[in-house]
Amino acid sequence: MFNWLFARVLILKVVGFLVLGSCVVPLPSQAQAWPERTVRLLTPFGAGGGSDAIARIVADRMAKRWNKPVVVENKPGADGFLAVSEFLQNRDSHLLLFGFTSLVTVNPIIHQKMPYNPADLLPISLVVDAVITVVTNPATNINSLDELIEAARAKPGAMNFATVPGGGHFGFVDFQRRSGISLNLVPYRNPIASVTDLIENRIQIAVMPLSIVLAQVQAGKLKLLCVASDRRAAAAPDIPTTREAGEPEFRVTGGLGLFANPDLSPELREKIAGDVAAIIHDPEVSNRIASLGEIPHAAAPKEFKALLAEHAKFYSEIAAANAIKPQP
Repeated sequence: MFNWLFARVLILKVVGFLVLGSCVVPLPSQAQAWPERTVRLLTPFGAGGGSDAIARIVADRMAKRWNKPVVVENKPGADGFLAVSEFLQNRDSHLLLFGFTSLVTVNPIIHQKMPYNPADLLPISLVVDAVITVVTNPATNINSLDELIEAARAKPGAMNFATVPGGGHFGFVDFQRRSGISLNLVPYRNPIASVTDLIENRIQIAVMPLSIVLAQVQAGKLKLLCVASDRRAAAAPDIPTTREAGEPEFRVTGGLGLFANPDLSPELREKIAGDVAAIIHDPEVSNRIASLGEIPHAAAPKEFKALLAEHAKFYSEIAAANAIKPQP
């Protein structure tokens, strides 16, 4: 005999399951819902320079792509410590760090103590490869790396050179060791100040990003000797690479990229990286970036992470070869 009580209970359970199932609507992921409001790009460089200009180009295109405001906030100083510390303390999903790769690759080598753990800066996307140059005051009458070596050997210790903390300093120190020359280091925290002193001939050589010295080179106030990269820069196509100048081991790697804090999901990092790639691959954007003296290069999280590890190893080896010790 059919058990009507059992059947009734079974029907109620099935109906309840169907009703419950109909109420389960997939929640939007963090990536699908983002951005919900203004996105802030925190940078460790000052306003008005080449790096700042690139940040603002990218921010403007992000705003158009996301249909939300994207603002650049400058917090320069202390080798990026101020910007990174503020960034990691916020843990805001709508705050990204647009900074130098040296925050992860070089800072741990030159600083004994740091206010942040580099592993907490999660790579989203590389944006540009920096073009580091060797530049001189025209009054020196030095026109090439060979002439620089010759002049330095003729008068040891007579010339001053300027760098800021980072890959350019490492690369030029290693170049001097291998060439058997010695120039007097005049360290700067603000690269703009070094350009002024170079124009006034208070220093004779500077190792600086092309984006910082390009306007003065175009005005004839400074002279480029070479670019320490694998290929020539579009903004200075007549200037040889260090390899073409006979110094293939004189290389400087690094650039500018976007970083996330540890709370940002891998899915959202991939989404942002895809948007950055689309922006960078736009011919209008890539041409504007190239005209500022940098090389556009979008690299998603996995590739960016591998590049950072490669660069960190490269600079660790240079530090060991040149007895570069971390600052206390």
